[in-house]
Amino acid sequence: MIIWRGLGWLVPVIAIGLMLLMQLALDGLFGEGTYQGEGWSLWLTLFLIALVVGFFGVAANHREGEGPHPPQHALFFIPIQYWALLIPLLVGLGSYFEGEREEKMAAYLAEPRVEDIYLMDLSSAFDLDDPAFPYGALKVVAVNSKGIKVVVSEYQFDQRAGIRNALSEQNAESGFSEDTTFHFGFDEMEALVADDVVFDIQRF
Repeated sequence: MIIWRGLGWLVPVIAIGLMLLMQLALDGLFGEGTYQGEGWSLWLTLFLIALVVGFFGVAANHREGEGPHPPQHALFFIPIQYWALLIPLLVGLGSYFEGEREEKMAAYLAEPRVEDIYLMDLSSAFDLDDPAFPYGALKVVAVNSKGIKVVVSEYQFDQRAGIRNALSEQNAESGFSEDTTFHFGFDEMEALVADDVVFDIQRF
């Protein structure tokens, strides 16, 4: 739920609008995929967002006269102009933690271990009874020179968050069908990660 006062609702509109415009402009000027593929494009976009939001916030909340005046235009009780600093900070923190997660996934993928758990869209590799609930997990039960042997989770969900929550709420050793195993080659698993079919790797 978004809470705003006055013109505070325009902060996300400005941010999203500038991101879309920058994507169209950069992809049009330098080729498709530039916005997503180049790190500098994000920071240039954030710089423009900070400028626009900052000037807009100062202008909207400008008051004449003496004495303190509560800001009339705010988002989540924070005056608009302060979002010029908060937006780049929040995005920067998000990018940092996403980079850490990707590095950890790459390390786990390069040296798999028994008990590693791969969160994935199972419908991309298996014929499911109910394709409406594609998200589940694989647990590594053996590693050999060609790949990994896995078992599949007995539970599937319609959203990625469902499998994450299930793993955090119960023992990682429970909820997997041990009767049938499947083998994935290292190259095959790397391709699944690259295609975002496998979207997380957990090691307990």
